[in-house]
Amino acid sequence: MWPRRFGWTEGVAGWNDVGMNAIRTLGVLGICVALAGCAGSHDRTKSAVPGSVTLAEAREGIEEGYRLKRAAYVTKDGRALTALRTEDFQFINPEGKSRDRAATETYMADYFRGINRWLHLDFIIDSLRLDSGGSRLEADAITRQHLVRMEVMSDKRVHHYETWSTLRERWRWTPDGWKSARVDGLGELTDFVDGKLRSIPLAEGRKGIEEGYARNRAAFLAKDVKAVMALRTDDFHTIGPDGTTKDRSAMEMYTVGLLNSIDRWITIEFTIDSLSLDSKKRPLEAEAIMRQHLVRMALRPDNKVHHVETWATQRERWRWTPDGWKLAKVDGVRDMKRLVDGKPE
Repeated sequence: MWPRRFGWTEGVAGWNDVGMNAIRTLGVLGICVALAGCAGSHDRTKSAVPGSVTLAEAREGIEEGYRLKRAAYVTKDGRALTALRTEDFQFINPEGKSRDRAATETYMADYFRGINRWLHLDFIIDSLRLDSGGSRLEADAITRQHLVRMEVMSDKRVHHYETWSTLRERWRWTPDGWKSARVDGLGELTDFVDGKLRSIPLAEGRKGIEEGYARNRAAFLAKDVKAVMALRTDDFHTIGPDGTTKDRSAMEMYTVGLLNSIDRWITIEFTIDSLSLDSKKRPLEAEAIMRQHLVRMALRPDNKVHHVETWATQRERWRWTPDGWKLAKVDGVRDMKRLVDGKPE
């Protein structure tokens, strides 16, 4: 099946091209509404029930949804974009974190504020599958999107920004037409800034990861297991000096046990010895060699509280997410030392 391409231009369009084509599109839509027959099946499918709509009819309606979505992007109209989503809409990022309809509207408002102007918008349906087995008429689309714009970035300057990504989108038929009910980011993201594969300066990466360590320290000081785990990716794991691997769930149990044994913290220090960015990874990742120094009053096997001081050096893999830098992997643990009441253990 050939993918359907729909955009105002086949190449990168200038603002005037987009504007004129948007005007033409609106004109065509106006004529369609006046004639009340351009969509053909719209009136008939208002009373559609599962099994009564063909794949071709569903594709036609969902393509119309993408056209309306594109128009909302061009005009930076967050309300119009939100109107194309169901009340229970969810966006799931590659990390598995969800964002509901209201949170997505807020996110898009911030996103649109950074757009200086659009150059090109392209949505391509790679595949479409109609799901008419339940009480609702829904369809799953695998869609590639290509967005080109002039965007204000972290240096407060306007840059040429081009992205490609792949999404799985769940569409649902409603009396007002097809609406997006769920979007899953599949993680296939490539972006270029001013024609170069996007990365960030090492100093910017260090600043973000240092903030991650500060949040990690605060979570341990507060003995807040939930906050500690929120700084770990869903696939977080550790590899101990003996080669034993512990996944996220096992590390959460370990953290609970550790924090339960702490009477009070005295010192928590994380020091980055070295940091390197892996700009070829998508999402962006960084590797840190980190030294930690922990001092606490803690319960020991004799059921008494002792002064415990530990040191270790380890390699940590950090990954950029929409919620900031998160820890994805810990290994290479070395230079371990422990003192209990000032004596080596």
